[in-house]
Amino acid sequence: MGSLTEWIGRTGCFRPCLGLVVAIGSCSQKPTAESTPAVFVNPTVLEVLAGAPGGPGNIDGVGAGARFLGPAGLSVDNAGHLFIADSGGGLLRRAVPATGEVTTVADLMDPFVFLAGAILATDGQLYFASSNTIRRFDLASRAITTVAGVDGVYGWADGVGAAATLSSVWSLATDGLGVIYFGDGNTVRRYEVASGQVTTIAGDWREIGSEDGVGANARFASLHGIAYDGSGNLYVADGFNATIRRVELSTG
Repeated sequence: MGSLTEWIGRTGCFRPCLGLVVAIGSCSQKPTAESTPAVFVNPTVLEVLAGAPGGPGNIDGVGAGARFLGPAGLSVDNAGHLFIADSGGGLLRRAVPATGEVTTVADLMDPFVFLAGAILATDGQLYFASSNTIRRFDLASRAITTVAGVDGVYGWADGVGAAATLSSVWSLATDGLGVIYFGDGNTVRRYEVASGQVTTIAGDWREIGSEDGVGANARFASLHGIAYDGSGNLYVADGFNATIRRVELSTG
């Protein structure tokens, strides 16, 4: 299959990507396009883990026998299993890197719901974003609970649980200390797992821009990806500005 550099040289580029996660010495990437598969990189060789280009669907299976409709978020558990938010079908999927086996673990029963972000928090549960809500998936019981926001109610109000309103959540990140961070439109926000509190820490939902600043004085234009570096900083993909921005959590 060749090195990553050789692969890029042959194909010209990756297709658009919305998810990336490190998984036990390897890197799993999610290209977005209806029929594209999850991809596995280890560490300089690019391999297709599951799915097949040109064949969209929501079929469980092994390797090329599996199908996706638009995976838009990845997370990995302590056993090395990948959890995938498959946005096109409203499904949560699990993939085993060792075998390429893909199974559906939850179905939101709505093919039009957009799932984004999938992160394991300190309570051992899987959290994912569904447009204007954050939901928790219990890995043992497989129950799904909305923990922040209300489905169909859009806004940027801070608050606890259903008292908070969200608008457009694309990605989640955790600091490993019980806090989940996410970009919501033109703002960076946080969700505290223990209390359910949602708080805006940077940006202003009413303003679009590219200005650096502290807290509400910073400006963004449609945040997409978000990552925590383990040293008190968030990195966000500022979509319409085509930039990567750093948010210092100590100051906002």
